[in-house]
Order: sequence, then C-alpha cells, then structure tokens
Amino acid sequence: MKLRTRLEVPDFPAAEVEYHSANSGQVRYETNSHPTSEIRVVFETENPPLNGNMLFYENGGKGYFMHVFSPEEADLGI
Repeated sequence: MKLRTRLEVPDFPAAEVEYHSANSGQVRYETNSHPTSEIRVVFETENPPLNGNMLFYENGGKGYFMHVFSPEEADLGI
C-alpha cells in the first residue's frame, strides 16, 4: 500500500507542483507582479493504518495502558 499525498496551490493554477516522494514535494510559482491574494500551499498525507494491540494493566488501583503497533514497510511507502 502506497501513501497518498496531496499537494496543491488553490487559486494559483499556474503554480507547478512536483512530487519527490510519497511524503515530499515542491511548488514553483513565477510572476512579474505581486499576487492579489495570499498564496496558500496545501500538503496532506494519508496516515498509515495503526494496526496493533492495546494493552491494559492495573496495579494498586492505578490503571495503565499502552498501544503497541508496527506498520509494515509497504504501509509507510518505503
């Protein structure tokens, strides 16, 4: 499973978007004048599944828990 990444520059269709990997990219925008609005860059990645086990423990009236997980290399896009 490969991570999905979204990289975009809304309202600036002339911006060039280049993906370098599953979790990195670059935006280029050139102009001869100042933009009339702010440039907003949106970068999102999909989280890998968090398969694992939830462990609970109680000692002396106090409760503890731990979530143990280890995603596969494919889940991380490696």
